[in-house]
Amino acid sequence: MIELIKQESYDLNSNDSKELKKKQNLIKKNKIYKKNTKKVINKVIDIIYAFEGIIFGGYLRDELIKLLPGESFLSRRNNLSNINCFINKTVFTSFKNILNLILCKELKICEINHSHYYSIHKNSNKSENVCVHNIKFIPKFTYCKEKFLVFNLNIICVDKLSVNSFINDNVMEHLSYFKLIDMTTNILFKTKNNLGVINLKDEFKFNCFDNVDNIFQFVNNQIENKKLTILPINKYQEHRTKDDLQRIFYRVKKMIQRGWGVKQELNNCPTFVLTKYGKLRETFPLLDSNNDEKLKRVLNEKECSISKNEFGENTYVVVTHCMHGPFCAESFEELTKNSNTECVHCPICRAKLL
Repeated sequence: MIELIKQESYDLNSNDSKELKKKQNLIKKNKIYKKNTKKVINKVIDIIYAFEGIIFGGYLRDELIKLLPGESFLSRRNNLSNINCFINKTVFTSFKNILNLILCKELKICEINHSHYYSIHKNSNKSENVCVHNIKFIPKFTYCKEKFLVFNLNIICVDKLSVNSFINDNVMEHLSYFKLIDMTTNILFKTKNNLGVINLKDEFKFNCFDNVDNIFQFVNNQIENKKLTILPINKYQEHRTKDDLQRIFYRVKKMIQRGWGVKQELNNCPTFVLTKYGKLRETFPLLDSNNDEKLKRVLNEKECSISKNEFGENTYVVVTHCMHGPFCAESFEELTKNSNTECVHCPICRAKLL
């Protein structure tokens, strides 16, 4: 009997040791993959700058805090988000050929899959065909000794792109159409020599940046503290649509899952918030929870008025700009999908969501 117990104890320790070794190998492998991926991305970025391209959005946010695009603070995820850039349409073919020549033929480190689509939208009172290219970089296992993680490059091709004109009305409408300026952490842009923020002071119907002296410093501080603020509709929109809502819900949820916190830190920013129920109080740092009656009402709600379900600490909830809610995000989305109108309304006062 004693021998049997000793044997079971030995087997248990042996299994624990194997599991620990497996985890250590996985961590080591992920570090190597991350390092190699960064090398490949840096080569791609250098080529973009050589063609006077402009990078914008989430890649720059993550680069500032030493993360790969879309990498999480909380777990080792291998699915990376896209890198976005603008390229002058007259040089796109040459740009793609150089990518292929350097990365595929000379260095033999990857294969490139290229696809594109045309998106027709109204721009300055006329219809315009905007070409968006997607290039996927895949490790070429036959040759590549340094394996890396698959990533994508989204390229919006526009006319007369230059650093001096960035961002002009034409480019702003592209950004607006593709819903790429929906939160503060996505408004950075970078050229070969400059890192800055997209000038949004004239882009919103609401002057949400009027009280911010230095927008770049504001955004940089938010990124350092892993915070973001959801932005309202811009001057090219009338209201949030059902598609808008689904897109931004998906994007904000992904950021929260990666460890980012939603903080409404702009004074004149009349839009909804999406956060976890347990984080509601800290989501509104500019409001006094002791004296603001609307906020007190929101914080005291224990169940969703749509589904009648009680909130858990990790329930995703929505509070509208008119400070109604919280509503559980799932019920809010379902209600919106079943609505007869394309516009999204507050379930309580029917105000249009901005």
